[in-house]
Amino acid sequence: RERVDALSDCEYWRALCPQLHVIDSGFIQHATCAGSFNYMDDPDAVDEMRRSMDHDGYATIIAGEKLPWAVDMVQMASGVKTLVDAGWPPSFLMLYDEPWALGLSVKELLLLTTNNRSIGDWSIFFVDPAVKGAAGWPPHRDRGKDETAAAFRPDGTPHYCTAWVPLTDATTSNSCLTVVPRAADPGYIGAGDQGRNPLTQIFTTPSAFQQIRALPCSAGSLIVFTHRLLHWGS
Repeated sequence: RERVDALSDCEYWRALCPQLHVIDSGFIQHATCAGSFNYMDDPDAVDEMRRSMDHDGYATIIAGEKLPWAVDMVQMASGVKTLVDAGWPPSFLMLYDEPWALGLSVKELLLLTTNNRSIGDWSIFFVDPAVKGAAGWPPHRDRGKDETAAAFRPDGTPHYCTAWVPLTDATTSNSCLTVVPRAADPGYIGAGDQGRNPLTQIFTTPSAFQQIRALPCSAGSLIVFTHRLLHWGS
């Protein structure tokens, strides 16, 4: 009963993660007024991101001056760890203002580069390195059953995409994203997978495994990928 009552108790959540904000009008105003990313002020950079999405199925922006987040990634990562230690799922980070501020920061960038608007479909993952065998998702497409012919607009932009932001440094040893780029994936577009396992269609020769790409990046980076990109966590 005590934990049920805590769900609607703002003071409980503030006390649990005091470094984060819960319905804090001052923080919300700060996040709203933080301004657009520098990336949005550079048409050439936006075009390059669109080309990368079209050619590879994904685009990466490494953390730095191009991504001046209005949130603190270290504090958010600490909040996820605290939630998990207290017995709550990582997704309960959404009770705090910070994830919503993060989403607000990338909203216009996603619209410029993918023609997509955020639909509020969030996931937050915690891969504990202290747990033997802990890993991210196995290989999959985010919307693998969509008809590929209708999955993209005439200009090549996808009808759906995912924006992924690591709260801690994502390396090849702690579950960074791993992908198969579009050119190496016969089921990415066209006839699609036709009900078959995409892994069996991609890895038909030993050399095909050399097409796998790991995407290590520092905390606060941004990786945007289409719903057809085959990807997994290590």
